[in-house]
Parts: sequence; C-alpha cells; structure tokens
Amino acid sequence: MANREHLNRLNQGVRAWNQWRDANPNIRPDLQLANLNGKNLSKINLSRADLSGADLSGTELRQAHLIGTNLSRAFMRWADLSRATLRGAYLWGADLSGTTLEQVDLSYAKLRGATLRWADLSFARLTQANLRGATLSGATLCRSILRRADCTWTELRWADMRGANLYETDLRWADMRGTDLKHSSLDAVIAIATDFTGATFTGASIENWKISNDTKLEDVECGYIYLKSAQRGRHPLSGDFIPGEFRNLVQKSWKTIDLIFVDGIDWLAFVAAFQSLNTEFSQDDINIQALEKKAGGVFVIRLEVSGDANHEMIEAQAKQYYLAQLKAIERRYKSQLNATDVELKLYRQKSAEIKEITKLLAVRPIKLQQQSPLKHRSNLRMTS
Repeated sequence: MANREHLNRLNQGVRAWNQWRDANPNIRPDLQLANLNGKNLSKINLSRADLSGADLSGTELRQAHLIGTNLSRAFMRWADLSRATLRGAYLWGADLSGTTLEQVDLSYAKLRGATLRWADLSFARLTQANLRGATLSGATLCRSILRRADCTWTELRWADMRGANLYETDLRWADMRGTDLKHSSLDAVIAIATDFTGATFTGASIENWKISNDTKLEDVECGYIYLKSAQRGRHPLSGDFIPGEFRNLVQKSWKTIDLIFVDGIDWLAFVAAFQSLNTEFSQDDINIQALEKKAGGVFVIRLEVSGDANHEMIEAQAKQYYLAQLKAIERRYKSQLNATDVELKLYRQKSAEIKEITKLLAVRPIKLQQQSPLKHRSNLRMTS
C-alpha cells in the first residue's frame, strides 16, 4: 500500500509535490497501488518513485519526470505521457494499452511483458529498451528509435513502424505479421526466426541484417529496398520488384554444419574459437542454430551458414581453433594454479556444463532446439 504521508503530499498538487521533492532529494516516494486514476499530473517529478501496481488509467502525465520509476504491473490505459521522460523506468507487465507516448523517452526502460496495444509511440526513443515478450499489436511507432532494443518474442503485429530506426535491434522470434516497415532502418537487425508474413518493406534499408531459413517472408509487400544504410544502394535501380523478387533477393540458401564433441566440451575454448571463426569467415554469417547434449557426454553444436560458404574449410578451421584454444587454456590453468591432473579433470567437467554457454555465448544469437532438418551435415569429432 502507498505511504499515507506521501499520498497526502501528492494530493496537495503538482507544484507542492515538486517543491517537496526538491527539498528532499533522498526520499524515494512510496505510492504502491495508489489510485491516481484521471488525475492531472503533468510535469510532475516522480523519478525513482515506487508506483508498482498503481492505477494511472486516464492520468495526464505530459512532460512528467519518471526516470528510474517503478511502474511494474501499473494500470496505465489511455494515459497521456506525451514528452515524458522514463529513462530506465521499470514497466514489467504494465498495461499501457491505448496510451499516448508521443516523443517519450523510454531509453533503457524495462518493458518486458508489458502491454502496449494501440499505444501511440510516434517519435519515441526506445534505445536499448527491453521489450522482450511485450505486446505492441496495432501500436504506432512512426519515426521511433529502437536502436539495440531487445524485441525478442515481442508482438508487433500490424504495428505502424514507418520510418522507425531499428539499428541492431534483436527481433528474434518476434511476431511482425502485417507490420508496416516502409522507409524504416533494419540495418544490422537480428531477425532470425522472425515472422514478417504480410509485412511491408518498401523503402526500408537492410544493410547487414541477419535472417535465417526460419525467417518468414511470405506475402510481403515491397516495391524497392535499400541494400545500404542512409537510403543507398536502391534495388532495383528503377521501377519496382516483380512479385516474389524481394524474397528471392534477401533469402540465402542456408545450410548447417554439425560439430560433434564426443568426450565433452570446454565452453571457454569453444567460445574463443567461435569468435575467431566468425572473424575469419565474417562474410559467411555463421550463427549457432542449435545446441544438443546427447548420451555419454556427447555435445552437438549446429552451425548455420550461407549456402555458398566453404563448409569444409569452416569445419577444418573450427577444429583447429578449438584445439589451439583448448591447449592454451590448459597450459594457463596448469602454470597459474599448479593444478594436478585430478584438478584439471574437475575443471574440465565443470567447464562442460551446459549452463556455462549461457554466460559465454551472449555475443551471438542462439536458438535451442531438439532437432531440425539438415541440408548439409558434417560430423566434426573433437576430444577435450
């Protein structure tokens, strides 16, 4: 429940509240579960306040300061937060359906699992915001900035994202069916297994975007595309694509390579080897498609690569890099810790735990699955 003193302060009006906040900068207001429905709180300073579970539906919060504010599970339907500042705010599970968020600053905000159906986020700043699993179906995000945002598993169905900047945004497994992406920037976007069915791409730029054979591009609409950022590299040079031409242009022939580790795996050595592999074969866009642990301590790591890549060379280099890293790590471990053979064995057992990969492979997109159809299969046997 809300702190009664803090709630009474708020009921004295925005001016009195802001003066109190200025005089007491170290106090974190406690307004949990407060009913502020329909109030006019424009330009109020609620930064770092705890408004978790509060009712702010229909509340006017234009130009409000909500930096680092806890609004998790808050009910904010049809509220007006135009030009408000919510940098780093916590909005986990909050309901912002129909909310006006024009020109709002949501940089670094935590919106995981939030509901923003039909919300207006025109010109909003969502740089590095966490929108994982959020629902933005029908939302307006025209000219919004989502650079490096986490939109994995996010629902953006029928969203209006014309002119949006999604540079390096993570869209893995996002639902973008029917989304309007005209003139948007999709440069360096990670769109592995993203569903773009029925989306519109006309005038978008897609330099260095990453898609996979699981990315859905059925029934997309696209007159023309830019293969370089800043509207450079128009394709086609003149006129529009014929039906199906855009999809054929951007979809590569993807194949897979299985790396099989028969006696366990040292994840630290593998991550270092994988990074070296990506550096050498950067043009082939190597991704980890699946990790499987089988009986007897056998691990299978499935790499997804473009169809025209030299699979045999990639396989050979993967083996060479891994073995070199493994030897270097073991030499370092022995010399620095004077480890015995028994201690080294214990270290290697621990390093082979599957949970270690979640810490070490955050630099690349990972898709965990049990099985997937293979177009190319190479068995690379390594011992660690």
